[in-house]
Amino acid sequence: SAIYNGRDTTVFVSKENAKFVVLYDSTFCTPCQTSNLYLWKRFIELNDSNFQTYIIFSPDEIDLHTVRESLLEMNYDFFVYIDSAYSFMKANSNYVWNKINNHFFLLDKRQMIKLLGFPFLEEDKEEEYMKAIKELKQEMRSNG
Repeated sequence: SAIYNGRDTTVFVSKENAKFVVLYDSTFCTPCQTSNLYLWKRFIELNDSNFQTYIIFSPDEIDLHTVRESLLEMNYDFFVYIDSAYSFMKANSNYVWNKINNHFFLLDKRQMIKLLGFPFLEEDKEEEYMKAIKELKQEMRSNG
């Protein structure tokens, strides 16, 4: 499911575009992360038919209500996905989820990891992401 502008909604997820994935699970402080989603606005503003930013919350059952309520109250003007069944993590079960830095990654059109890491803690990491996203979008436009 997804929440957009404080309302529940459903969204089609394309397998054809590049993606920046931000995954929050129960290892993160839920109230902190739902209130700080504005940090991702710069990435979300790059969304188009070739690139999408996906912010996914996979809370445990105890935090599910808090996540939903917080997101509904925050009224963000972008989609935030709620994966209460851990479907995303289960579908990618061979991936190393136990490192928090591995919860933030850029995927190319083939869904291969192009860049990994939290963009706001490492020096120049945010700009590294911006450059990689620009290159991916240009490559996808060129390949039509």
